[in-house]
Amino acid sequence: MQKTSFETPVRQCFRAQVEALGRVFARYQVPDGVVWEVLRELDLPYQGLRRALAGATFPMASPARKPAPHPAVLQMLGKLDLEPAE
Repeated sequence: MQKTSFETPVRQCFRAQVEALGRVFARYQVPDGVVWEVLRELDLPYQGLRRALAGATFPMASPARKPAPHPAVLQMLGKLDLEPAE
């Protein structure tokens, strides 16, 4: 698979997010089951984006069970939606 100029920054961004989550998980002693579930959910869009960069088309959606997001999650998603596209 040929790497795009976008692929390395995407990997670095996801890595930074995982490291940030890891610090929070450790600080609050989050149960293992929660840590694994969060990282599985984060892996879904990462793997979907990798496939999309390689030219494949697969759904990036997570499983059907979708409880209401935490207000902090909604706030961050809103912030990301407001940023101008490059």
